[in-house]
Amino acid sequence: MKVCIDPGHNNSGADTGAQGNGLHEELITLDIALRLKPLLKYNGIEVVMTRDSDFVKGPHGSLNESLQSRVDIANNAKADLFVSIHINAFANPGAYGQQVYIFGKGGKAEVCANKVLAQLISASGFYNRGVAVDNFEVLRETNMPAILTENGFITNPSDAVKLALPEFRQTLAVAHCKGICDYFGMSYREQLQTPPTPPPVPPVTQLDPDVNLVVWVPTSKAQGAIKGINSLGYYVEQFPLKLRRD
Repeated sequence: MKVCIDPGHNNSGADTGAQGNGLHEELITLDIALRLKPLLKYNGIEVVMTRDSDFVKGPHGSLNESLQSRVDIANNAKADLFVSIHINAFANPGAYGQQVYIFGKGGKAEVCANKVLAQLISASGFYNRGVAVDNFEVLRETNMPAILTENGFITNPSDAVKLALPEFRQTLAVAHCKGICDYFGMSYREQLQTPPTPPPVPPVTQLDPDVNLVVWVPTSKAQGAIKGINSLGYYVEQFPLKLRRD
C-alpha cells in the first residue's frame, strides 16, 4: 500500500495557509505530516510526501501550480490513497471542530474519510463537523481515493491551545495513521521507538497578551518546566540566549 501525504500549503508565496493566535497553518500541517510518515512506514505502508520542507516538490509560483504539483506527485507515484492535511479558519473566532472533505460520496474516499474522522474525533476531543463534499482540486484531480482533513480552527483560541502543543500534534498524527490502517484493513501497530522530532512549530504568543513572565531555570530542567507550564494552559517561548539577571 502506498499513501501520498500532502501537508497543506507552502511557507511563503501564493499558496500560504491561514494564520491565527500566533500559529501558521503551513507549519502545523507539515509538523503533523512529518510525524505521520514514520508511523505509516512502521505499519508497512509506503509513503510519498508532496513536501517535507517549506515548499511542494514541484512548481509552486502560483496557487494553480502549487495545487497541480501536489496532484502530479500523487498520480505519478500511483498512490493508493491521497491524504491532504489542513487546519481550518473562519472570520468568526467561535467556529470550531474537525471535518474531513471528499470530492463525492458513495466511493472509497467516503469510506476512508469516515474511518479517519472517527479516529481524529476520538483522539482530539474536537467537535465532529462530519464528512463534507467540496470541489477542491487535490480531491477532484487525483486518480486515487482522496481525503482532506481539517484539524480544528486556527482562528479559534481554544482549538489553537491544543494545536500549539507538540504532544497534541503527535496525537493527531497517530489518529490519522489509525484511520488509514483501518481503511486498508490493517491492525495498527504502535511505534515503540520515539520518532525523530519534526521541525518545531512556533508557539502561541497572542492568546493572553496581558501576562508576560520570564522564568530562569537550569538548561537540564527547561523541558520539564515548559511541559508543566503548558499543562496549566499557558504557553512558553524558550530563549536560548544567556541573558543577564542584573
